Amino acid sequence: MTGIKPVASWESMINRRRFVELGMLAAGTSFLAACGGSSSDSASSASGSIADEPGNLSILEWAGYEYPAYGGKGAKGVLQGYVDAYKAPKYTFLTSDDQALAKVRAGSTPDIVHPCVSYVQDWVNLGAIQPWDTSLLKNFGNLNPVLVKGGQVDGKQYFIPADWGFSSPLYRSDKVEPDGEESWNLFYDKRYKGKISWWDSPLENFLIYGYT
Repeated sequence: MTGIKPVASWESMINRRRFVELGMLAAGTSFLAACGGSSSDSASSASGSIADEPGNLSILEWAGYEYPAYGGKGAKGVLQGYVDAYKAPKYTFLTSDDQALAKVRAGSTPDIVHPCVSYVQDWVNLGAIQPWDTSLLKNFGNLNPVLVKGGQVDGKQYFIPADWGFSSPLYRSDKVEPDGEESWNLFYDKRYKGKISWWDSPLENFLIYGYT
């Protein structure tokens, strides 16, 4: 991919993040910027060229979200309308936000990426995503304004919130007995050494450290 600006150092990016606010993680979608062009150039031409784009929509996505009815059993999935009208998108799966950034830096060129909100600034710094033209999204006004604001950088909407949730510990009550109040301290309880699993993502581990 050409025309990509270097990402700020990891040290400076970590210092900018407010770990407590990451207790609620939002995820959404962002358009990848066209190669060799600026974000503004890409945004202005997007609506006029989508119909002429060849091939299937390419999405860099978390595994599980590729199912048309991921909205739940019996619910009309958020992707079903698109799948009915067009072909099913082509998916490449990511295992972490850091891995997704590394893929794009190495030359991967998906059309849409599904990052967590805490990484939006990193994608903008990379020069890899373009802002949405929200006037083309008829239901944009129905979205939670707090989550919508989290996807804005310099007044531009780079990120459209699609889902949200909490990172929290789960344990078997028949096997685990918290020492006092339930808290993240369970992760450091020596009684359960070697019996705790966690996904391979540095930000969540920094967050846990901030709470304990």
